[in-house]
Amino acid sequence: MASRKTVIFFLFLVVSALSWKAICPTDADDHEKIERLFRLQLKQLQNQLDLFKIQCQKKAGMTSIKESFKKARLRYKKAAVLLEYYYPNERRFINGPDLERAVEDNPAKIIAPHGFQVMERIIYNEVPAMAYPLLEDELSRLQTVLEAIQRQPNLSYKFKKETVIDAVKAALIKLVAKGITGFDSPIALYALPEASATLSGIQDILSIFQAPPKMSALVNAAIVNLQANNHFDSFDRLGFITRFAD
Repeated sequence: MASRKTVIFFLFLVVSALSWKAICPTDADDHEKIERLFRLQLKQLQNQLDLFKIQCQKKAGMTSIKESFKKARLRYKKAAVLLEYYYPNERRFINGPDLERAVEDNPAKIIAPHGFQVMERIIYNEVPAMAYPLLEDELSRLQTVLEAIQRQPNLSYKFKKETVIDAVKAALIKLVAKGITGFDSPIALYALPEASATLSGIQDILSIFQAPPKMSALVNAAIVNLQANNHFDSFDRLGFITRFAD
């Protein structure tokens, strides 16, 4: 039953997304607006990572470290709506699974994991004295990837309306299949605030494309629901799916 409701919820959102093409006019500067939004999201993420790194360098208490990590994750989730779609290779170094992987054309060569999920494991499992230098290294790697994206000029050519809509649909699939289930927050169990951040990122895009009011209202209602019921273990996922599917 739960899986059936999940499919219904997803199809409802996808149909809503598909309706943009027919309903929303495309302004000449929409591409530039999306680029400005994306660059702002990356800057806000980088700023939060800078603060996170400073705390690691100062060897702040682990409670503060965890809070900085969570704030950075929320910034990332807003940017991820576009970032994960347009930069799938970079995504693996930003928020890929904490698992070693083999090079496709050279299985003997193993690539170590990096990114947020590695940092999550370090924060929640490592002895603090060992965690700080490991976190600093991961943060430096992550910032290098983001800086490379930020240096790319004239990104607006990427952000055609049709592909941005595809990016939103991909983000919705991930939210349903992985977001509210905690797939990429397996230790911190911070999936519900992160799902809310994802929807907030989607809402920023909706405002640029002048999406139908019904769709914007649906996303807002979902955000409110997640913020009001953000305990991972007790969250009524079936109720959430049923409410926003009907």
